[in-house]
Amino acid sequence: LLLDLNVLFDLGPRRARHEQAIAVFRAERGQTCSLAISSEIDAELKRTAHKGKTDPMQALARALPRFPIPPVEYTDVLCPQLAKIVFPDRTAANSLTANDISDLRHLATSIFHGLHGLITSDSSILNCSAQLRKEFSIEVISPESFQNDTVERRPVESQPSTAEDTLT
Repeated sequence: LLLDLNVLFDLGPRRARHEQAIAVFRAERGQTCSLAISSEIDAELKRTAHKGKTDPMQALARALPRFPIPPVEYTDVLCPQLAKIVFPDRTAANSLTANDISDLRHLATSIFHGLHGLITSDSSILNCSAQLRKEFSIEVISPESFQNDTVERRPVESQPSTAEDTLT
């Protein structure tokens, strides 16, 4: 599964979706899924970086496996198709933002490399998940969906015994 940058940012302890982001990484550690990023994240981080400040997200991004953005001839065809689905109003008004284009590149990367899906908190992408699944066979998943899948696990020896265990 490819991670959108907003999920990485949500790892910050003061972020509203912090626990959801933690649940995503716990799921990977529990081998429920594999996480990766698109090389587009590097461009996003450079675009949003404050000059002269170290960005801890850049260090975290370097630790994750990455998939390259598809070739231009592929994205030039696919991204406009995706834009009409994900950002129909801004596409019609020819007013896509840099973040919108970045989101489209993440989706294109997932599709091009045949990945299972994209984990994002972006409501524009999440709201059209059914159409993206139907047209491109890609799952768009909210980090929130991982919260119920990850259960705190204690080592076997620290689990309480049952009455039956003590009767033998």
